[in-house]
Amino acid sequence: MLPIRRFFPTRCFKPAMFRPPAAYLVGLICLLAGGGCAARVPYQYGHFRSDQALAIPPDLAGGEVEFGKPHKVLDGIARVIGLPARVVGLNKKINNHEVSLATIAKLRTYLAQNDLSDVMIYVNCYDPSEQWRRLKENQQIGAGWRYSLGALSVVSYTLLPGRIFGGDEYNPYTNSLYLNSDVPAIALYEGAFAKNVHRHKWRGTYTAFSGLPGASLVRGSHEVGDVLGYAQVQHDWPTERQAYYVLYPQVGAQTASLATPIVPVWWAVPMVGLGGAAVGHVTGRMVAHHREGQVDPTALAESDEGEEEPDDDELPPPGGVELATPADSP
Repeated sequence: MLPIRRFFPTRCFKPAMFRPPAAYLVGLICLLAGGGCAARVPYQYGHFRSDQALAIPPDLAGGEVEFGKPHKVLDGIARVIGLPARVVGLNKKINNHEVSLATIAKLRTYLAQNDLSDVMIYVNCYDPSEQWRRLKENQQIGAGWRYSLGALSVVSYTLLPGRIFGGDEYNPYTNSLYLNSDVPAIALYEGAFAKNVHRHKWRGTYTAFSGLPGASLVRGSHEVGDVLGYAQVQHDWPTERQAYYVLYPQVGAQTASLATPIVPVWWAVPMVGLGGAAVGHVTGRMVAHHREGQVDPTALAESDEGEEEPDDDELPPPGGVELATPADSP
């Protein structure tokens, strides 16, 4: 009897799961530079409010804001914990827990122009009781989703607060946007998620299924495109360039993470995500360089790169509304 090896030679029978993870990263450039993260042009603004809701005063149309009180020890620990995210993202303002009024004003303008006045913004803030209240009162999502996945999201917020562990996130179940980074492109990316959720009639169902690995990648690519389209229609080259530099690596790492289940050795799993982020960095800079040649020179001259940041006192929020500070937030 002939040995089985003769009928199944090793070179022909090598499973795909043992191929180098780098092979899966090559296709990321096509995904990122192609239609996956392309700007949404012509840009479509959101329109979600009813006729009755249009009576909201214009100065409140950009969403309310609450700040957490500064805490030297907590903020110092948070900055140390956020160091890896800043290194991977190559941006010192990721998870810096010092969000400027300029970034907040840009986010509020985006929310106002996209009819998202009901989104609450929490800046470097930790208030679990408020999040449980908002979960209970959010009638935009069915009770079944709110008290299952929504409750889990608030438990996660309570046990792993962004005030310490960082991260910027829009939570559809509480209709809250948590902001801990002074990066306008990231803030708008989370605002684009809110816009995407508001577009759907069955918001709880959409939120649940869009969180699945493959679907979350499609959703994330769509939201990057929304940020790019918005920046272009606003002639905001600094934010558009920042999106290429920061959001492309984020999508790259997310795309590469899809290959982690087939990585044969556990110690190579982090390298897959880092490889995807690296491809995203290279691709983002290539696209930004190409776009720079198409941008109006006036917009290039107004770029904030290397310039002094404006004083926060000179940048009131849209409409001149006083930003609220929660009395009980640490």
